[in-house]
Amino acid sequence: MLVITKQINDAYEALDSSKTDAARRVGVTGTAFNFWLTGRSTPRDFIRRRMEREYGLDPGSLGVKATDVQGAAA
Repeated sequence: MLVITKQINDAYEALDSSKTDAARRVGVTGTAFNFWLTGRSTPRDFIRRRMEREYGLDPGSLGVKATDVQGAAA
């Protein structure tokens, strides 16, 4: 599981909204958002920054997309 997947999951759960609503807040499709939640894809840097703003996260908190939980490159 990618670190960013866990971070997005945690942020999404804190929103207490649907995946569709969470995706709309950052201007992406529900499918793209679901892929990030399941670890099948990672958002681009500009989307991650938008997610941090929209979800009230600290800047840079969504981390580096190519790092997994153990710290090895994905």
